[in-house]
Amino acid sequence: MSCLTHQIDALRWMGGEVESVNCMTKVITERMEGEFLGLMNARMQSGALAELRINWWTSSHRGDNSLWYEMIQACGTKGEAYTMNNRGTFVRLHPEADPADIERFGKESLEGFVPVPHADGSGHARCIIEWVKMLRGEPCDIRTDGRTCRNTAEVAEAAYIADRERREVSLPIESGPWVNASDPEIIAKQFGKQNAPDTWNGGKQD
Repeated sequence: MSCLTHQIDALRWMGGEVESVNCMTKVITERMEGEFLGLMNARMQSGALAELRINWWTSSHRGDNSLWYEMIQACGTKGEAYTMNNRGTFVRLHPEADPADIERFGKESLEGFVPVPHADGSGHARCIIEWVKMLRGEPCDIRTDGRTCRNTAEVAEAAYIADRERREVSLPIESGPWVNASDPEIIAKQFGKQNAPDTWNGGKQD
């Protein structure tokens, strides 16, 4: 879930706060320190359901006839939209959509997905630029704060608990002390002994 924090952040930004989560992960320590495969389902406070997945093993985004590398999709009663890496953002409206949205995206959006223009400089680069402006005391477009971001980390931690205890975990969770995640015993407790072999030595293989 450490690699899904950006997606969790986007989920909270677009869909509100998370009520509960369940999760499954897979760790192969010779591949990477954390999980290389993770599946998280979330029940939002609004009643909506969300699914987040990460796969660091796949090569489906490379070469001919490849698939998408990263995609975000939202589906509701009035329409649906998705953004796909190297392809763009698209929206399709349902008959129940607001007239203003139909006028904005055109009647074609009722028949199929239509592209949505977006500003250049989105993603990490724009976030870093605005962050540097803030540090310099310059006018900047900062829309969240560090304390709010802790809620994203809490969702990720709840997912780890759900995976470890094999149950659905409700938020908020009880905070605990920080631990040394480079300790093999801590890794064994976090991910299971089968995923922390004796050859694992503080993040390096012997």
